[in-house]
Amino acid sequence: MILCMTGMPGSGKTTAARILKAHGFTVIEMGAFVRRLMVKEHVPVNSVSLRRFSSELRAKHGPAAVAKLAGRVAQSAKGDVAIIGIRSPSEIRSLKEQLGQKVSILAISTPTKERYERLEERARSDDAAMKSGLVKRDRIEAKWGIRNAISMADMIISNEGSKKEFERNIVELVELVRRAGSHKRRRSV
Repeated sequence: MILCMTGMPGSGKTTAARILKAHGFTVIEMGAFVRRLMVKEHVPVNSVSLRRFSSELRAKHGPAAVAKLAGRVAQSAKGDVAIIGIRSPSEIRSLKEQLGQKVSILAISTPTKERYERLEERARSDDAAMKSGLVKRDRIEAKWGIRNAISMADMIISNEGSKKEFERNIVELVELVRRAGSHKRRRSV
């Protein structure tokens, strides 16, 4: 099984990745590819530089540049794989071309207020430091096509409750996909 996960910043993708990893998935985090490239090129990693670098990377190598890297890693992975951080329809198409139709797209839906609170709590170097930063980050990722990627999802999971509820919903969704053997119909949890 290959799950590709999308969602607005702070929606819970990192938490979902930890849950999936604990359940035996190999986790490929697309943002980590970008951060490693930045470090390799001696570019400081923060909210502004990450968005700028990501935009330049997409402008130079195409909108699916990061997905191409993630797809190569996923091809060599054994067992279940979760690719975290899909941000455009181009990335979805690229991953489906590379990995075949066994790819399921999962979108995480979380209200803006909760996303902002979670980003403040997480305080990763590339997170928005204030509410206006999240709004700007949302606008940049919208330009990349994240809202369209979310609308292409096979499954939508709500992340409005506790972490325990979120974990239960993710595990339930994975089992649902396994039992169904198909991801063609859109599902919500």
